Amino acid sequence: MKVTPRKEKKAKFRLSFVLLFIIASMLCCFTFYMEENKPLSYYEADNVTEIAAETDISSETSVHTAVTDSRINPVAETERKSSEYFESCLFIGGELPGQMFLSGMIRKESFFEAVPGNGDTAIPEISERTEAVYIFAEYDTQNAELYKEHYKKLSEKSAEKYDADIYIISAPPLIEADNGTDSFNSELLELANSLGVYYVDINTRLKGIDGSLASVYYDDSGKYTEMALIDVSEYMLTHTAE
Repeated sequence: MKVTPRKEKKAKFRLSFVLLFIIASMLCCFTFYMEENKPLSYYEADNVTEIAAETDISSETSVHTAVTDSRINPVAETERKSSEYFESCLFIGGELPGQMFLSGMIRKESFFEAVPGNGDTAIPEISERTEAVYIFAEYDTQNAELYKEHYKKLSEKSAEKYDADIYIISAPPLIEADNGTDSFNSELLELANSLGVYYVDINTRLKGIDGSLASVYYDDSGKYTEMALIDVSEYMLTHTAE
């Protein structure tokens, strides 16, 4: 088939049009790419930096607030407070704080005996400013639920009466090894968290290898030794709310 000059011109025109369209498309794409990736001006870059910095500061503030508002239990080790700190504290409990009082570690006015089972959960009124209230727990294999409810009421009433830090002190190990103490203390830890009070774990400090009260912490009569009282008081002074 013979191609006429007119048809040849039409074919060349169509080919030129296609090439022109392709070149125009490539130029548009290149222009768009350069516009998207052009360097920021000084003022634009500075503005982006300021926005990023503000975002970082906002994030740090949010994290800090979350940490500040939450109580981390058990209380971690902190800088030691002076022994005079105990003079502004109230100690509620039975045998352990009672022996601390008799040894002269805490004042008579600062100790209030409250034994689970006698129904006494009244919180005493002391004239001096109360910086902290310490509630000493004990474990009884037969009355664990009764004891836990007792410490719950003491914590709630202490929080109502005093604008102070409230601490639940874990139940110390028994002289005879008993796994029930660890389970009971775990429940006390949950109780402290639910009430929004602090929890101090002296149990681990006093525990021997077999899980019972270490032999250096009790005498032949079953009373706490002076070493036990000193170690407990030191542990309390070095584990306080910041």
